[in-house]
Amino acid sequence: HTRLQGDWSSDVCSSDLRLAMMVATMHRGGLHHQDLYLNHVLWVGDLADGPPDLRLIDLGRVSRMGLFRRRWIGKDLAQLAYSAAGVPRSIQVRFLRAYLGRRLNRSDRPWLARIVGKARRIDRHTRKHQL
Repeated sequence: HTRLQGDWSSDVCSSDLRLAMMVATMHRGGLHHQDLYLNHVLWVGDLADGPPDLRLIDLGRVSRMGLFRRRWIGKDLAQLAYSAAGVPRSIQVRFLRAYLGRRLNRSDRPWLARIVGKARRIDRHTRKHQL
């Protein structure tokens, strides 16, 4: 699984809001990706022409959420968090606010802790198995 790092231009960073809305819409529609890493987001277009269009790829494992809805949403968001390790924290927080459609508050802490914990487990697993 690829972790994105490097220089983050304002055009690229502005795409976080559109990605958040795309993922939120997918989750509200009862779907989860199961492999939602940033390397499965296709950026179409030339940055010289403005922010790129975003497309989710590798949709073979997308399925309807039944039981354990929160678990699947948490897993999708943890996969994004893991692959966004090099993205500035302020952009990650902006993504979450756009995803939720509101500001973060204290009641979100347990939910965020589960996402961060899962992202850490993904990182340990990836390192252990040299993925």
